[in-house]
Amino acid sequence: AGIVRPVIDRRYTLDDIVEAHRYLDTGRKRGNLVVTL
Repeated sequence: AGIVRPVIDRRYTLDDIVEAHRYLDTGRKRGNLVVTL
């Protein structure tokens, strides 16, 4: 077994959570989204 490295697609602040959800709905997500608090 090797090391698992997550692919981070985009980073959003909690204030931009609506924009993050819109991006998810486009179906173009290639990795994980990170939401910082």
